[in-house]
Amino acid sequence: MLLPQRATLFGYALLFPCLWLLWRAVYAGEKDLFPFTALLVGTLPMIHTHSFLAMAMISASWLLMQLCSSLPHKISAKRPGLILCLFFFTSMSILQLFSHGESGSDSPVFMKVCLSVLVLLFLFGITALCSYIKQNGCKELLFTWGIYLVIILLLALPQLFTWTFSQASGSGFTTSHFNWSNQGDPYLWFYIKNFGVIFLLLIPALIYCSRKTFAIICPAFLIWFVMELISFSPNTYDNNKLLYVVYLFLCCLCADYGYRIYQKTKSLPGVRFWTACFLLLSCVSALLTIGREMVSDYTLYANNHVAAALYIEQSAPADAVILTNDRHVNEITSLTGRNIVSGSPLLLSTHGIYDEQKVKDVKSMFEDPAASTVLFEKYDVDYIMISSWERGSFTLDENLFDQMFPCVFTSGDIRIYQIHQL
Repeated sequence: MLLPQRATLFGYALLFPCLWLLWRAVYAGEKDLFPFTALLVGTLPMIHTHSFLAMAMISASWLLMQLCSSLPHKISAKRPGLILCLFFFTSMSILQLFSHGESGSDSPVFMKVCLSVLVLLFLFGITALCSYIKQNGCKELLFTWGIYLVIILLLALPQLFTWTFSQASGSGFTTSHFNWSNQGDPYLWFYIKNFGVIFLLLIPALIYCSRKTFAIICPAFLIWFVMELISFSPNTYDNNKLLYVVYLFLCCLCADYGYRIYQKTKSLPGVRFWTACFLLLSCVSALLTIGREMVSDYTLYANNHVAAALYIEQSAPADAVILTNDRHVNEITSLTGRNIVSGSPLLLSTHGIYDEQKVKDVKSMFEDPAASTVLFEKYDVDYIMISSWERGSFTLDENLFDQMFPCVFTSGDIRIYQIHQL
């Protein structure tokens, strides 16, 4: 995820500083950081919507934890982390039983369960807010969380209405999809396998965490709960971008608890060796990934595809339009920056801009070029590229292309035709 994903290159690059600054504002007493943090958070919808959603739930959770301190009947549990842990995993296991163990169950009941819990939390938050204002007045809230909320809304709402809400109004967005990444394992065992050795520390870290630590890590379980029941894009894999934020919180919790254990036991024989083994196992999945990339022999672009891209880059104007199929790994868009008529549905559908008519027009231009003069003009097509990709996607009569258009480039299985003014 480090290099090819917008989530890490842009979203997390801003989300993590926002988290750090908000933590300082809320838990380190640096209240003057609220406005600046809000300025950064307000830019997230345009940069990475999942990071903005995560930041919204984190902010709401930390505000709720602050308001709870004023409730007349405080929760006096000595181990709040233990209660949270038992309640969360028990509830999710029961929901899995309700889904009859099916992976990725999409029953609308799960959406209703999630929304019901969020409504209850909202009502609880209103109660806590009223109690807080009654005891402490509203001045401090207005000049901290109030300013924070206003600045975010002023910056984020125009972006959300311009891009996010219009895209998410299409089919396939915000659907119920419980346990979407599990392939049939019991709920707890699935995450033990995927979290790895840090799970050895997670349970005791939750059980023995302080009240302040409990308040800090609560957002992780809210995000975890929501993203397990609701998918926020047609590609459910994108929910991983929320799960990684959860994993960040849990890694910090486990690292803090592990360090405390180490400080108490470092004088014992063999502790440093086993600590090193634990750290190695914690990183083994990343090491295996890097090793796989080092020995892999797959090719993203063959030499003739690179040559075709080089020809387009040197010969075609910057605003040229090239007709290709809608493959995801497209050398024209990736290596030359030129436009194609219709891009990959894998990318377009997740943004709500997939144009089925354009897809049909592309098919017509490839399979019946003689009758597609109007379409070539409509989309300002300058070049037509025919390769194994196009031959696999359409029924082509290449002799017809040879008769209609001059072939300006040939390399291996690739032929590029230039369209003159029709």
